[in-house]
Amino acid sequence: VLLIDALEEVGKSDGIDGRASSLDVSMRAGGAIAEHFISSGDRVGLVVLGARGVQRLPPAAGHRHLRRLLETMAAVQPAHALQDDGRMPRGLGDGALVLMLSPLVSPGALQRALTIADHGLQMIAIDCLPTDIAQQEPDDPFVGIAWRIELLKRDRDIRRAREAGIAVVPWSGPGSLDLVLRDLHHHASS
Repeated sequence: VLLIDALEEVGKSDGIDGRASSLDVSMRAGGAIAEHFISSGDRVGLVVLGARGVQRLPPAAGHRHLRRLLETMAAVQPAHALQDDGRMPRGLGDGALVLMLSPLVSPGALQRALTIADHGLQMIAIDCLPTDIAQQEPDDPFVGIAWRIELLKRDRDIRRAREAGIAVVPWSGPGSLDLVLRDLHHHASS
C-alpha cells in the first residue's frame, strides 16, 4: 500500500522540468514504485492523507489499475486545513507492506509510521523532502537558517523511528528501495 502524506507540501513546485516540491517527489516516487510492483504481478493500493477528493484506492493489479493509480496521484491536491490525527489509516490490510511517502517534517507523519508499525505491518518511510530545501530562498538568509534548525529536529525524529524498527530511505530515483526490500524479503523467508 502506498501511503502518501499530502498534509503538507514543502518547497516550491516549478512543474515537470523545474524544482520539485515534496508532493512532486512523492507522486513521482509513488508512480515508479506502483509501476514496479504491478509489473511484478503484485497488487498495489493507495491511501492519501490530507488531500481533497479521492483519498483511497483498494489494492488491485494490472495495467488498468496502474493507470487509475497514476491518474489519482496526478490529481492530488493538499487540503491545507486538515490536521493529522495520527490514527491507523483505513485500507491497510493484514500482512500489507506499507510504503509511506512523506517529507517527514511533521511529528505527526512519523507518529503515523510508528502507529502502523505497532499494528504489526511492515513499514518503510520514504523521505521525499527536496534535498535543496535549505537553499530554496537564497534572498532570505533566515529561511535557510530556520530550515537547518528544522532539519536537525527532523533528524532526531528519524533516528527515533529507525530505533523503533522503521526503515527510513531517502528517495533518489528507481533503485532507492532495493536494499531495504531485499532485507525485508530475506527476513520474511528466514
